[in-house]
Amino acid sequence: MDPQIQQILLIVAAAVIVLLVIALIVAARRHKQREQLRERYGDEYDRTVAARGSKRAAVRDLREREELRSALSLRDLNDADRDLIRRHMATLQYRFVEDPADVMLQTGRVATEVLRAQGYPVAEDRDRALRLFSVDHPSDAGAMRAAIEGDHHGDVTRMRDTFLGVRRALQDVAEVSYVLGDATDSPAELGAGRGSDGPEALPERRTTERPAEG
Repeated sequence: MDPQIQQILLIVAAAVIVLLVIALIVAARRHKQREQLRERYGDEYDRTVAARGSKRAAVRDLREREELRSALSLRDLNDADRDLIRRHMATLQYRFVEDPADVMLQTGRVATEVLRAQGYPVAEDRDRALRLFSVDHPSDAGAMRAAIEGDHHGDVTRMRDTFLGVRRALQDVAEVSYVLGDATDSPAELGAGRGSDGPEALPERRTTERPAEG
């Protein structure tokens, strides 16, 4: 074989090997990134993959929401806010057997109001607010989303699971826990500040810089 041709073939083979090594490194990095996101976000990762149609698109979505969250300032709830949430949720749990559908409607409104009071842009863009919320509370995002979006299709078991999920979420998000004895005499107080269409608005709080958890 012509030495010049042989040299060209060796150069081409070396280039192919280098490209393969680079491709393997990139693939390994992407796989590691996906596994890190899967470990961090859990069910929220799987939901995002299903919603976006591919793992690559899900990774882009999760990275994008992390960047958006880093630019968002949140507010802490005070003791009066927590007491209001505690009484509302205890009342709703007390009424669950009587009217689970209405309880879930009101629970969704309480969840929405908690996000709004903390500074998530739920009034402007509900989906964006939930995506940002998932950065801080990935394990709670599913229950809060299901409650806010009413994703239970009339299934009482799903309603119960969602309600209990919101109860756990509020312990994590707002440090709220309650017993049935905390229930108010009437659930009508839920609409005292906004009429019958939503829970009493929590007061606006002074904004404090609170970075995303992670």
